[in-house]
Amino acid sequence: MADSFPPPDSDSAAGPLLLEGDLDIFAIQDQWEWLAPWTASEEQPLPLDLSGLGDIDLSGFQLLAAAAQTLHTKGHRLVLTGLKEEWRSRLTLLGLADLLEGASS
Repeated sequence: MADSFPPPDSDSAAGPLLLEGDLDIFAIQDQWEWLAPWTASEEQPLPLDLSGLGDIDLSGFQLLAAAAQTLHTKGHRLVLTGLKEEWRSRLTLLGLADLLEGASS
């Protein structure tokens, strides 16, 4: 996981947040604890780079949806980058295609 990324109130934070490791049931709690402060920040949109992830399971997609919903309630957006094509397909099948808006590979 990218614990070295500056905290949300840091002026040095630039570019997308990089998620590393796996976004699965075994790592989901740690990943959410790392991501939650960013969803509470005033950064908008919140860019999240998934290129450092090995795998995403259903709990990982739920985490992304929860982060997007949290940001949406504040009028902000989650912007995903580094998506594998298979993840794009899964997001669409799960009815989460709106997370792909503005997403890049």
